[in-house]
Amino acid sequence: MNNHAQLAFMVDRNTNIINIIAGSNQQAGSSGDGGPATAALLRDPYQCQVDMVNNLLYIAGASRIRVINMTSGNISTFAGNFYSAH
Repeated sequence: MNNHAQLAFMVDRNTNIINIIAGSNQQAGSSGDGGPATAALLRDPYQCQVDMVNNLLYIAGASRIRVINMTSGNISTFAGNFYSAH
């Protein structure tokens, strides 16, 4: 996770190659639900959790938890909305 760059990335342990799996290095946002995670925007991602059974990756960010289906590569909002109390 890199909340300054607004992206999530994964390191391939076999090749040591870093792959961006969601977000942008240039822009924060919450768009992209239903489409490829690589085209989606994230807002202040700070934590992730893997569901190995269902092959899902959950990403917690500002007022929203996004989930990536690692089989299809699509992202959606799991909980929350765009608005923040701070």
